[in-house]
Amino acid sequence: MEQDISLTVDGVKVEGPPGMTIIGCDGKAVETVEGIAQANHPLVETYVKHHAMQCGYCTPGFVVTAEALLDKNPHPSEDEIREALWRQSLPVRNLSATP
Repeated sequence: MEQDISLTVDGVKVEGPPGMTIIGCDGKAVETVEGIAQANHPLVETYVKHHAMQCGYCTPGFVVTAEALLDKNPHPSEDEIREALWRQSLPVRNLSATP
């Protein structure tokens, strides 16, 4: 089973199978977790500093989610952060519950 990926398209978080997430993206700003990391984004440094890394499936989604939230709202409330990360964690919890 192919894992979905998380990325942003013009600052909006998008998730889905790798081939499907890029359809219709010609001329748009597409950013992946690799692009965020290569840009030395402070978010990645903060994840490392606070040992916030999860599994290889979880961490990219959380980083992309947090980056999209911060692009939209540079000073989110704790509730806004929790809501954004809660939504990101739903697929992970669902996968772990699958027999």
